Amino acid sequence: GEDGMFFSKYSFLSNIAGKVVRQSGEIVTGGIVKLFGFTRFHLAPLSDSAMIQSDGTYLLKDIPYGKYMLYALPEPATQEDLVPTYYPMVSHWENATTLLVENGTPIFGVDIHVLEKSQGPGSSTLGGMIYESDTSFLFKSTHDNMAKPAKKADVVLVGKTKTSNNVVAYTTTDNNGDFVFNNIPDGSYTIIADIPGMPHESYYDVSITGGQIMMNL
Repeated sequence: GEDGMFFSKYSFLSNIAGKVVRQSGEIVTGGIVKLFGFTRFHLAPLSDSAMIQSDGTYLLKDIPYGKYMLYALPEPATQEDLVPTYYPMVSHWENATTLLVENGTPIFGVDIHVLEKSQGPGSSTLGGMIYESDTSFLFKSTHDNMAKPAKKADVVLVGKTKTSNNVVAYTTTDNNGDFVFNNIPDGSYTIIADIPGMPHESYYDVSITGGQIMMNL
């Protein structure tokens, strides 16, 4: 640069700050906020995280210019009734919104609303498998050749129950990509696979009643 100044491409940084709250407005007092996305200078995904403070605030420092998604992971020991959620969705996780960092001005007020599990369990069971495509085999023509289990993927059950219109249950797939929701109330639901950095383009709608057992979804 001029006058002997040295500039690096990593000098173009910004901060992101906000608060993690319940839908009721009550603050979340512990956990982690995670960031996932692509910077202007990286082809590979970049991830970062920050602790949720006791007053509900978080601060991500020195984030390079790029496009990101934020999501909150409440502390399980103290926030057992809360479900991880993307910014800034409140009642649905479909089509997660991106956050664009394009200059060095700090970005404040990026609040994350964490969803709450519905109370009042039922008697039905839903289960199935989450799979993902292997992009290295896209030249193959059959679906079976492309499918592989999505290990440790988060699976979210969203829907209108008798008592709420919220996240009803949350689980994680096993090493075979399998998931099971037990004690589900009667109602209509959407099953969403939540893999950080990937949009919610695929989901499964299902209705269940009377203590049914519906597997192979």
